[in-house]
Amino acid sequence: MKRNTLFVLIALGLGGVGVANAQDASSWYLAPRLGLVAPDSARTTKTSVFAGIGAGVWVNPNLAVDFEYGMNNADFKNTSPRNGHEWESMQLDVAARWFFGEIGSGWRPYLMGGVGAMRHKAFSGFLLGQTTKFGSESQGQFARGGGWDPMVTGGFGMQYNMSDRLAFRGEIAARYDRDNNSLNSQYDGAGLPANPAAAYGFNRHSGFTDGIVTVGLTYNFGCGSAPAPAPKHEEAA
Repeated sequence: MKRNTLFVLIALGLGGVGVANAQDASSWYLAPRLGLVAPDSARTTKTSVFAGIGAGVWVNPNLAVDFEYGMNNADFKNTSPRNGHEWESMQLDVAARWFFGEIGSGWRPYLMGGVGAMRHKAFSGFLLGQTTKFGSESQGQFARGGGWDPMVTGGFGMQYNMSDRLAFRGEIAARYDRDNNSLNSQYDGAGLPANPAAAYGFNRHSGFTDGIVTVGLTYNFGCGSAPAPAPKHEEAA
């Protein structure tokens, strides 16, 4: 459901074309994007789809700041102890992008850096919970292993201005997630070893570095500069 809502927002963000000057200071824009996550091998997850949307503002003609939301649901690899289950994340961050070149240039390369937080959860079958006497499964300590942790990101990209309001943006980034709980929890089930996660092949790990490649559009809402007044014609004497 959350993923469908995000895709609707992205579709709305891709819809418009305008004519105003988009990169004036204080002009705002919407930046939906889609891409792929190449995960840290320690996650034991497959390459998966990344979706995000941001609201940004031009601080000056070279600096833009984006407030971003992203999400990623990845299947575990067939060789993982969690095969058949899923790892999910939600990302909130603030990213600054420094653009090179003149404001009117079609192509503008940029550097990106950001900080934020990620919520993550690793789903891993029966180790997540325990069966009650009523036959239903309740979450145990391993299920509650997910949570929020800080993250930092950095990368580079290229923006192509298709009109005064609409631009295409492609980006390659690395993201470090200081996740020290979603793969490190223990399940204290009756009759199981003290650390059943290790007994079933789970490796305790803290901190992951993922690669993210995205493409998207920016649609600007700034008012832009007023057009120059038409030249006055002198009346004939």
